[in-house]
Amino acid sequence: LGDVYKRQYMDITITKYNFFKNGVLIYGILMCLTFILGFTDHMEEHTDAAKKTGRGRNFLASDIWMGAFVLSGTLAWIMADDKMAAYTGSMGRRCGLEFLVLVLVLYIGIGSGYKWQQILAPVFSVISGLAFLMGSLQHLDIDVFHLLSHIREDQQAMFLSTFGNINIFAGFVCTSAAFFSGMYLIEEKRAFRICYMAALLLGGASLIAANSDSAYMGLAVAWVLLLFFALKRSLFAEFVTVCTTFLSGYTIMAWITTGTGRGYEKLSGLAKLVDARDILTVCCVCLLYTSPSPRDRTRS
Repeated sequence: LGDVYKRQYMDITITKYNFFKNGVLIYGILMCLTFILGFTDHMEEHTDAAKKTGRGRNFLASDIWMGAFVLSGTLAWIMADDKMAAYTGSMGRRCGLEFLVLVLVLYIGIGSGYKWQQILAPVFSVISGLAFLMGSLQHLDIDVFHLLSHIREDQQAMFLSTFGNINIFAGFVCTSAAFFSGMYLIEEKRAFRICYMAALLLGGASLIAANSDSAYMGLAVAWVLLLFFALKRSLFAEFVTVCTTFLSGYTIMAWITTGTGRGYEKLSGLAKLVDARDILTVCCVCLLYTSPSPRDRTRS
């Protein structure tokens, strides 16, 4: 870890990949141990459920798409001239067959249904929140870990947070914020919902730092879909809470950016919405005072 810190953003692609690979391998080992230790109880529960419903395990649509995803990668590897490069992904940001297999292992592990895995999403929200915070601070020229110290000044705007490439960070903000929005809608535990709200607040601030029109449009599409989901499940009040929380984080960062001038010159496209900070503030206040109260469905 110390060596990685000293190199800052040098070799960040392979560094992130090795961290992901080692993490998934450890997770896979723990998953196998958990399955072996709890095999009898797990099988008994599965058998009882099958007897009650008259059927075995149901396959989800995501299972089919995951299988098709890995199959397409396998076929690409078979047809590749350089099998080793296609396996490791060394010629394409490490997105080779090995990466797809690791994703499959992670998918199987998360979808296995063990109760302890319920904390994965809240833990992910905390980690994501820290990444959002780091990106926001760097946007304000506060480089806490001095990761930009060896990057040319004219290229520093291209690097952000623990991701390095600002476009990858923007994609992460878009997908993870949409994920936490959905998780907040369906979560019943109060502590977990607080984690999602904190992540959304920091995510709203980091959207400005991401400076990507694609991230804005991606989130807009995701929230339109979530709106239909919320209306169908009578969760409109929770949906408004999600929007208010995210918009509050965005508005706070807009005021800081325009008020201090830090990071403002980096902004372009839709990120220039920070100039409408007064309108954003009015929208936040209106949402806070007019939004319906969410139903009390929390449990400790």
